[in-house]
Amino acid sequence: NKLMDYMMSGRPIICAIDAGNDLVGEAGWGMTIAPEDPAAPTSITLEQDHYAFELDATPGGGWIEQIRLRGARTEYLHDELVVGEGVTSTFDNEDLEVRAELVHAPIGSFEGVLGTQYQTVRFQAGGEAGELLPPSKRDSFGVYLFETVPLTDRLALDLAGRIERVRIDGSDLTGSDAG
Repeated sequence: NKLMDYMMSGRPIICAIDAGNDLVGEAGWGMTIAPEDPAAPTSITLEQDHYAFELDATPGGGWIEQIRLRGARTEYLHDELVVGEGVTSTFDNEDLEVRAELVHAPIGSFEGVLGTQYQTVRFQAGGEAGELLPPSKRDSFGVYLFETVPLTDRLALDLAGRIERVRIDGSDLTGSDAG
């Protein structure tokens, strides 16, 4: 369910849906407006481009059974329009994520994956009176390992670990560097 994904992202949601309840508003994660309601105080124009790639290779032989590469870039922009006023705020988000995984041949009873992941997110929200939220850029880099050891025909032990570094750069609403 995409709505649950949006709610778990921690970002505010404006939802135009005809439903028997207001899950978004009741949870405090945004607001719900009636779809195509001319009396609605706000409407949005939305533009989103998403590009993704996947590559799987099986080199054969050696300790690497498979190499997996994944990547995606999303560019999201929406303007909020108020009847009689025009565009009152703009939300702009760009996201890039790349992941590489090596699936290794069994080592004893262990089967698993060693991977690395990089993500960068740039976000800004502006309005008539200036910035609604200060611009920010978030970079994260992680390395992870996932291993499985079968214990019986119906039971396996999974072991996993991840090390991640996150850096967030931004400025306060006056434009001063907060990083």
